[in-house]
Amino acid sequence: MSRRNRDKFIQALEEWAWADGIVCKTGERERGEVPPRARRQGLRAGCDQHMDSQHAARRQRRRYGLEWLLFGAVTVLVFGLAAMALLQTHRDIGRTESSRLATQAKVIHDNLLQQFDGADQGLLGVRRDFFPGRGVPPAGGTTERRLSALTDALPGVRAMFVLDVNGVVVATSLAELQGHGMVGREFFTTLRDSFEGDLLYMSRPYKSAEGVWTINLSRRLLDSNGHFAGIVSAVVEPRYFEVVQSSVLYAPDMRTTLVHGSGIVFGNMPVNAATLGMNIDRPGSMFARHHESGASATQFSGRIAATGEDRMIANRTIGAGSSRIEPPMVIHVSRLNEFIFAAWRQQAAIMMGTLAVVTLGAAAALWLQQRRRREYEAVVTQARAEREEHERRMRDVVDNIPALVGYIDSEGRYTFGNAKHETWLGVDPAGMDGRPVEEVTGRKAYEAMRPAIERALAGDRSSWEGPAPRVGRYFHIDYIPDRGPDGLVRGCYAMVTDISDRKDEEMRREAVEKRLRDITDSIPAAIAYCDLQQRCHFFNSGAIRALSLDRTRLDRYTLREALGEESYALHAPHLAAVMSGKRVAFEANWLHHDRSRFFLANLVPEWSADSQVTGFYVMSFDITPLKQAELQHAESERRLRAITDSVPVMISHFDREERCDFANRHCGEVYHCDPSALVGKAIREVRGDLVYEQTKPHIDAVLNGEPASFEVYATIRGKAHWFQQNYVPDIAPEGWVRGFYSVSFDITDRKRDEETLAANERLLRAVTDNLPVMISYIDSDQRLRFINETINTWMGVDIEAAIGRPLREVLGEREFGPRREHLERALAGERVEFELDSDAKGLHRNMQTIYVPDVRADGSVAGVYGMSTDVSALKRVERQLQALARFDALTGLPNRHQFNERLEDALARAARTGDCLAVMFLDVDHFKSVNDTLGHAMGDAVLREFGRRLQDAVRSTDCVARLAGDEFVIILEGLRGESEPQFVARKILAQIGHVFDIDGRHLNVSTSMGIAVHRQGVISGSDLLARADKALYEAKAAGRNTYRVTESLGA
Repeated sequence: MSRRNRDKFIQALEEWAWADGIVCKTGERERGEVPPRARRQGLRAGCDQHMDSQHAARRQRRRYGLEWLLFGAVTVLVFGLAAMALLQTHRDIGRTESSRLATQAKVIHDNLLQQFDGADQGLLGVRRDFFPGRGVPPAGGTTERRLSALTDALPGVRAMFVLDVNGVVVATSLAELQGHGMVGREFFTTLRDSFEGDLLYMSRPYKSAEGVWTINLSRRLLDSNGHFAGIVSAVVEPRYFEVVQSSVLYAPDMRTTLVHGSGIVFGNMPVNAATLGMNIDRPGSMFARHHESGASATQFSGRIAATGEDRMIANRTIGAGSSRIEPPMVIHVSRLNEFIFAAWRQQAAIMMGTLAVVTLGAAAALWLQQRRRREYEAVVTQARAEREEHERRMRDVVDNIPALVGYIDSEGRYTFGNAKHETWLGVDPAGMDGRPVEEVTGRKAYEAMRPAIERALAGDRSSWEGPAPRVGRYFHIDYIPDRGPDGLVRGCYAMVTDISDRKDEEMRREAVEKRLRDITDSIPAAIAYCDLQQRCHFFNSGAIRALSLDRTRLDRYTLREALGEESYALHAPHLAAVMSGKRVAFEANWLHHDRSRFFLANLVPEWSADSQVTGFYVMSFDITPLKQAELQHAESERRLRAITDSVPVMISHFDREERCDFANRHCGEVYHCDPSALVGKAIREVRGDLVYEQTKPHIDAVLNGEPASFEVYATIRGKAHWFQQNYVPDIAPEGWVRGFYSVSFDITDRKRDEETLAANERLLRAVTDNLPVMISYIDSDQRLRFINETINTWMGVDIEAAIGRPLREVLGEREFGPRREHLERALAGERVEFELDSDAKGLHRNMQTIYVPDVRADGSVAGVYGMSTDVSALKRVERQLQALARFDALTGLPNRHQFNERLEDALARAARTGDCLAVMFLDVDHFKSVNDTLGHAMGDAVLREFGRRLQDAVRSTDCVARLAGDEFVIILEGLRGESEPQFVARKILAQIGHVFDIDGRHLNVSTSMGIAVHRQGVISGSDLLARADKALYEAKAAGRNTYRVTESLGA
């Protein structure tokens, strides 16, 4: 605010002050007018104070705003960091689970690829028997037996057949298909009309007559001109692959799906019949996205086209191996995102909830701290304003009172003087500052007053009365010492009053006053007399003590000054009535010496001889002890009623005659009546005869001074209730029982909950005891709190004896040791899955166990839920699958797949070392006659014995394998020359030449062998095997029971 605007504001304030009569008008300075200069100085100071307060308020608002801005920035930063941490955790979980799903998809891929390669080798072997130019041979027993042998040897192959160029079955492993026309089948028309290349063709899935989804694996047959001559096909049942699919399911929400290259679903596990046969090759589907990517392995997450579920899925294409498959098959392995991220969502909710609570708490703390600071600053500001206002009012008061007021410092100089100095003495108060007292008052007056001034400056209050020569009046001066905080006198106040008129009146009143005082001092009340201007002319000793009045100035008090503002405000409404001649009596309460006091006040008018009211008497009786007793009693009643009515408990009191004399609100609610209606009634009348008979013994006991606590059943308005009843004796100070208190808790809901809980526990026990899963609950001290019957069955644990005991003690160190680390991790809040072996009760089990932490609302772990499943059967199936994938089921020798692997490894070693390597291709001479004459069972026995003798004839480091039917191969490594394979061949011929003794039959068996020797250079395993096959045909052409060796390579 500019100086010009401030002066205008001061002028406006000045006009307001004049209008409200705060300062005296011109010409009335002798009655207390404040000089204009002093008035303007005061108004200017008030304006400056107002401006300072506004600036301080703005600074405070800016400071608090910056604090909230900083708090908001920190809050945003913390929540941002928390969100980033949660997002990173979400990504890590997604990457981990995606990797696991991709691994499971690869397991299925490798197993299925082995099976398809085996089937393809069988088809190629059949096609190899039909040489170029021969076309499709006529039906014959040899072809059917060959197809039957391959069908039996290949897992998952239901049938094999050969179709001619017209789609007619000319050879089959199932007699009922012979001659059947399949010219309209999709796999035949595709291979005949539009299929290019020498690839293994997988037909579109179709339902067989038995309702089973089936696929065909087929190879084209060409004539000597390279034209289509027919097909050789194998019927594959996808149900064979369910074991492989099931073996990779490690979670209940997992699913594996086999999809044809055209998008048709033909196998899934767990089985979902609704999706079998469904075409999922739709725009935007996971299948379509996988194909569009061009990759053999992909991972996606989103909605599944077939089921609409939100899943994470790993895709892998089967289309490469020793033979390429067209169209390729796609494997889906997936899990529900809901289960994958369940723990993460719980963690996120806990973290964000905790941050929200902490943020709200911090905001509340900041708000409270700012509020307290504002309150403190407001108190300081108010105190400063009050002090300044007090100083201003003091100036107004001292300038307007009919007395001189001054301040004399310790050196006898004036530092303050009110306006009366200018009126009475003609001295400007502003010019008094620093002037000696003698100079202001005159030497003669100073010498008279000097002893009183010196006593005051010495620390004693003093007064002086005497004439004032300059004005010819009689003055009374009070000198009041002013002590500083250190207790030293730093000056004194001079209070000068004109007592000329009073001096004359004093003598006349003294006699009357003495008589009146003697009478009123004997009355136990505070008595005062006031005129119609409310000036007090008399106080008795009771009033002086009660109001702490100064005896030296009793005749100068007004009623307001004597009573104080608070007490005067209570009397003021009644003053008009008493001054009009009415007698008034009222009760009042106000603070007196910082204590609340109650008074009974009587205002009695005084009448003159001409019946005019000339004044009034004030008589106040202190009734505080009586009032406090009444209030305490009423407050005790109110508190008792408030407490008892606010608790959901029936509280009542009965006297010795068993009659109710108190009942709280809850009693009325239970008995559907007003609580006051129960007062005066006997307990039998209130509770009823049935309940009274139950409680009578306890009533007798409590009336004898013994507390009682018991449960009671009652029917109220047709509804059953259970109460927890407590009787407490009410003992009088003299020691006798004058009644008793009744406290009743309605425990009906608790009783019902106990019954429900017992029923639920029985149901839980019945369900868990019949599950083939070990279920337990372990508390934070690693003690068992619940176990089901399966633990007794599998582990031999007594359920009743185990509850409450430590898990280590129940299981023993041998069983507990492998579980300890996993249990400690779960008790730290982590969900743990693990597998271990158990030999409890002498039985070996493969156990899969899950520990799930029981997390309280505050984040602490109360215990752990444990679930253990016996996966021994699944482990055995896995081991069987591994064996089936690499060994021949009939002879126990390595199968074609393992042979191919070992041949490639042997070629790699030979290339590194330079050693000679040989492959021997053998079959059983005239094996068909054995099957035809003696049956397939005898043929299988011959093959087993044939394989055993081959193993005996070679070294343990050599590989003997069965390819298919009666075809066997041997890999010889580390040869020093070409003569060594021929030595082994002669040894084999000798071994096989011994008579076969099988089930009492003596059989002469021989073999033909083709040997391919490799020393140096690069050659593939298939080429080397083809050379050995060619040598085998040369040996057969030479009359069988002999061997032939191909020319050495790289010699």
